[in-house]
Amino acid sequence: MRSGTYQGKSEDLSVEIRLEAEDEGKPLALSGDLFVGGKFLASLFCHEPIADGTRVFGPISFRGNSRLFTGMISVQADPRGLGSFQITVDLEGGHQDHVLGRLEWQGSPYRRISIEVDGVAGQPYFDSYLSRRGVRISLESAFSDAGIDAQVRVDSFSNTPHDEELRGYTYAEIHRAMQERRDVQIDPGRLQTHVFVCSYLAERNGRNVLGVMYDFGANDLNRRAREGVAVFGQHPMFSDPRVPDEVRRREFVYTVIHEVGHALNLTHSFDKGRPAALSWMNYPHLYPLGAQAGSHHDGSNEFWRGFSEGFDEHELRHLRHGTSREIAAGGFPFGVYEEGLSSIFEGGVAQPRRTSLMSNPLRQSVGVELSAATTRRSYQLGELVFLELSVRTAVGTSARIPDALDPSEGFVRIVIETPNGQQARYVPPLRLCARSQQLALGSGAEKRSHAIPLFLGANGPVFTDPGVYRIWAELGGIDGDKVAFADPVTVRIAMPDQKTAGFAETLWDTPDLLVPLYLQHPLSNETAWQQLEEIVHRNKMDKRLDHDAWSYLNYVGALGWLRDFNVPGRRSAPMNETKALKRIESIDPRLLPLSAQRRIRAVEKGEAPKTRQRIVTRPSEQFRVEIPPNGLFGQSGLDVPGVRDDVVNPFAIVVRSLDDSPAFADIVTWNIQHLHGTKKEGRIEKIAEYMLAFRCDFWALQEVGADGVEALVDTMNVNGDLVYAYLVTQGRDGEGLAGQQSACIYRTDTVSVRRLDPAGYFENVIEVADTKGVNKKREVFPRPPLLCDVRVKQSSSKVFDFCCAIAHLKSTDPKLKDKGTGMRAAAASELARWVADLRGNGAEQDFFVMGDFNAEEAQQGLAPFAEAQDLRLLSIGMKKKYGTGEDGAITRFASGRLLDHIVVTQDTLALMPKDDLQEQIIIRSDIEVSGFTKQLTGGGFAQYEFSDHLPVAARFILGKDRD
Repeated sequence: MRSGTYQGKSEDLSVEIRLEAEDEGKPLALSGDLFVGGKFLASLFCHEPIADGTRVFGPISFRGNSRLFTGMISVQADPRGLGSFQITVDLEGGHQDHVLGRLEWQGSPYRRISIEVDGVAGQPYFDSYLSRRGVRISLESAFSDAGIDAQVRVDSFSNTPHDEELRGYTYAEIHRAMQERRDVQIDPGRLQTHVFVCSYLAERNGRNVLGVMYDFGANDLNRRAREGVAVFGQHPMFSDPRVPDEVRRREFVYTVIHEVGHALNLTHSFDKGRPAALSWMNYPHLYPLGAQAGSHHDGSNEFWRGFSEGFDEHELRHLRHGTSREIAAGGFPFGVYEEGLSSIFEGGVAQPRRTSLMSNPLRQSVGVELSAATTRRSYQLGELVFLELSVRTAVGTSARIPDALDPSEGFVRIVIETPNGQQARYVPPLRLCARSQQLALGSGAEKRSHAIPLFLGANGPVFTDPGVYRIWAELGGIDGDKVAFADPVTVRIAMPDQKTAGFAETLWDTPDLLVPLYLQHPLSNETAWQQLEEIVHRNKMDKRLDHDAWSYLNYVGALGWLRDFNVPGRRSAPMNETKALKRIESIDPRLLPLSAQRRIRAVEKGEAPKTRQRIVTRPSEQFRVEIPPNGLFGQSGLDVPGVRDDVVNPFAIVVRSLDDSPAFADIVTWNIQHLHGTKKEGRIEKIAEYMLAFRCDFWALQEVGADGVEALVDTMNVNGDLVYAYLVTQGRDGEGLAGQQSACIYRTDTVSVRRLDPAGYFENVIEVADTKGVNKKREVFPRPPLLCDVRVKQSSSKVFDFCCAIAHLKSTDPKLKDKGTGMRAAAASELARWVADLRGNGAEQDFFVMGDFNAEEAQQGLAPFAEAQDLRLLSIGMKKKYGTGEDGAITRFASGRLLDHIVVTQDTLALMPKDDLQEQIIIRSDIEVSGFTKQLTGGGFAQYEFSDHLPVAARFILGKDRD
């Protein structure tokens, strides 16, 4: 008999039989689904089928029906594919019942699937890539190799937000987009999944997310679990112009297949105890160790060398022989199989009475304490239960923990015991596929989670019965393979009165109502939201002071008005602070989680900074809104293959086309402010996340020390997908210098840096007059500049080669008569002399001088730069934007002064492509960054969360090589 699918019928019983055989006809596996009247009845599986001529037979096990256990099956067919089947059911007392019917071969695929792809204009879509074996791999070919006929339809990518920003999407917006964009015409003969390609996930840790399998199981708006997945086109894997085109194509196709695998109920390889699987369902960077890999481990190269573009044998068994309810959208929620716990094929979640993966008590971390708490210990029926976690290190202990204290990212695991004594693992409605960020916790430090919404899981509402619940929480991935366990939390659900019971039952019996509350946005389903408000008022829950329904509903409503909401094909619903504040007035904060209370207080007090998209409650949230995950500049100024339709430019200047493949470099200068000695405590992780978000090639830093830069680079290398290196200013003897110095941090994949010898320069001393007219000798460079020879090479063969001086000139000094202008002018002259001398030697023609010049204009000491024949300030042309002089700076100091500069040689400008000189240097100056320097409580440098300066960033695009 041939491999493939057979359809059979016997009176009201219809069967679908799937036979897997080797090329020589030896059967490997046989499975089937049984239906009566079109409704699922049971599944069967034959582990060891036997071939006898044209007949295949063997013992079977039934699945999915509590009345069916074991039996036999026999199928036969002639070369045309016509034949018969016999299914035998074992009965009590040794009896058997036989059902016979006709059988006809339907084709070689075991299953068929329709994959619909929708997306936002400007996002990439790659349909295939060339493997290491020289084979063209596509969605169709990948699933065909698994025995699945995949029909892929890519719809037109459209509906860019009207504000012309490649903005991020929230969970609520993604879910709404899936509902509105998917094809309502469903082919009953095919499995269905919908892929939505948008920019990036606008949630915490969202820039690390490649994709998400996003659906709500029994509580989905259209009752179709695992139908929708999202892929994020601005993730650096897909959109960083430095990444070779074929690698981007490979990573994109891999992610789509991986997420569609989730939609077919395949879990991660490492979640099933198979971290060394060379499978579409693994994480290449975790290969072959899985979640126990250390923070510096990256097995991507090893994975791709061995990967042959396929699923592993267990996953193939699941895809080919799992039951229709396990596979199809609208079937079981993610990770749930016919027995309710795990599949004999896929592995699923842990079996009962077995130690869960990454939960071995023998690996418990001694120095890390995990604690869990709910807002209250007693709730009314229908109230929304949240769990908040805290991770604390003991004094004298430090550790690295996943910065992912949410069950959707896989490191936090929660078990809930119901009042009747049954225990079950909490399964969140969504699962993120992301590289987890690592957070360093020093001695006695603490990390708190956001409020985890336990009231809704993939299987529906959770706390549905009065009585006592117990909640256990654990955190894996501590220092790679350690785990921490929290003491159980007890929650009591009170016996309800009639109105409370009626409200709760209506809430749970109408699944649409819980989704906007979980997604924290009314516009995720406007109809359901209006219905929810009506039910609250009808049951007079808005008058209850002991029930959180009205307060939390208003909190979610307020959140909805605190940011724009993008509805595909329509104008975005804009944020409305007035409506948000009106909602907040109706909230009793005591009924809400602590994280919600803090957010409400920030908005009420006017402490929440405003951005173009929303009001945020912490300065560190702002760059997550403003900077997409593919970097500060992204594709700006470059034509990137694979991007569908026209890319909408979020920046002020863009070059639509350039001849050949241009060389380019993204360069930043930034005074971090006191990143040295003990003054760096508590800021390293924030600054590292900020710099990783920029994804720029070369950073020139001021006011740093070797200790701070080393800690910063270590944190960047742990948390990012790139490797960074650094240089710090040295003394004449080659030893490090104390106090604030200059440094550079650079990407090792695109940049190489060589330290230059300062011999013969930067040792000059001048006389300056103090306010009393007394002359004093001062060093022109109390902080020596860092001199570097830099080569930036992208995926093309072209190189951007330049020399640079990273300088921090004398600040304004009220004790001096000229307030330091003479010292800055002398420093500028010496830097100009250094540039002129080295250019005269002919070794290099392109020079940068960058840093904190502590001056706004030429009259404050920068005249040597403005007057030098070979030098030019990049801030020329910024007069209209900032009202500065033509030689002013291009970014603001926290005080409002303009102090930071980049100076370039004229030849560098001359080498730009000739279309339009100003368009070839793209200065990112439109980002709203006032929150970065928002003053916190206290004085001194500690009043700033990041720094008292803002970074100056520029992209340089060269049209031809410079040797």
